[in-house]
Amino acid sequence: MTDIAHRLLAMPALATFDQKVVDVLASQARVVSVPAGQRILTEGDPADTFHIVLSGRVAIEINSPNAGPIAIETLEPGELLGVSWMLPPYRCTFDARVTDAAELIAIDAVALRAAADADPALGYALFKYVAGVVRDRLQAARVQVLDLYRGRDD
Repeated sequence: MTDIAHRLLAMPALATFDQKVVDVLASQARVVSVPAGQRILTEGDPADTFHIVLSGRVAIEINSPNAGPIAIETLEPGELLGVSWMLPPYRCTFDARVTDAAELIAIDAVALRAAADADPALGYALFKYVAGVVRDRLQAARVQVLDLYRGRDD
């Protein structure tokens, strides 16, 4: 088993994956170090790579014409960065910037999509994982919106 496969299995969110899924992920992955302040995803760009945070922190941002970049979520170690690789049009829907120097696992999304298309069991395992991430982020966004409007008089 490769070092990347060991690191993937050490993450609670991925520990339930069977060895075959982990091996496929690891075969398309590399570890990258990214300094604080560097943008790693740009809204509208092709979603051809996704990342898993090993260390450091990454802010998911939206751009406001009046306020510039606004961080809407900060990702910590073990969290997935980038879900747009899974569904057409395969374009990033947010910006992402490293806020604390980070080490990331970068996974070739194009190759992984091809592997998932060829192996429905792999595709289903990945889809369940990504759907869970999306569910959790929608719930977090819901809480943020409720906090924003809490106490407002209509």
